[in-house]
Amino acid sequence: MTGPTVMAPPTPPPLPRRRRRVGPTITVAIVLLVGAAAVVVVPGIVTELTPTVSDEDRRMRVSDGKSEAWIVVPAGWSWTPAFGDESGGVVGSPDRAMTVDFSLSSTTDPRTAIEEVAPGPVGDINREILADGAATEEVAYARVDDRDVVVGAITEGPVVLTFVSTPSPAYDAELARLLADIEVTR
Repeated sequence: MTGPTVMAPPTPPPLPRRRRRVGPTITVAIVLLVGAAAVVVVPGIVTELTPTVSDEDRRMRVSDGKSEAWIVVPAGWSWTPAFGDESGGVVGSPDRAMTVDFSLSSTTDPRTAIEEVAPGPVGDINREILADGAATEEVAYARVDDRDVVVGAITEGPVVLTFVSTPSPAYDAELARLLADIEVTR
């Protein structure tokens, strides 16, 4: 006996296999990693590069591991440490017109140190012994030819702290007061 044949419903076609896309996942992971690193690192960099100003005089230390200098930054003046380096920094006047860039030198000769930091040829180098009671022995300085810049070196024994001051001569008195309180030690 043959009866009517029952046909089975058609089977749906197999679903295509989903492929995992690795590229976008890796891209998202890298973006998140870079973002997290930026959140951690950028504030420190900004802090290092931002000048600080105080209502009181303060002593700022520069050091290269073997020697150090203490710079008294007057009230209202700014201090910006050298980025990633404790051996220097920049003092700025309240009107931001004068800056003095300080750095410990690897040389022990003031003339050589001055010539290394000068942004051009220098005139005659003058030498002065600081007043009694000052911790430093001698200040050697010179004007840079054809520029409003004074460069110099403060020495005590084998330690030399160089400076580059702009502008000059309008701020010579302020520069002299700033240099008078610096202590250089080994």
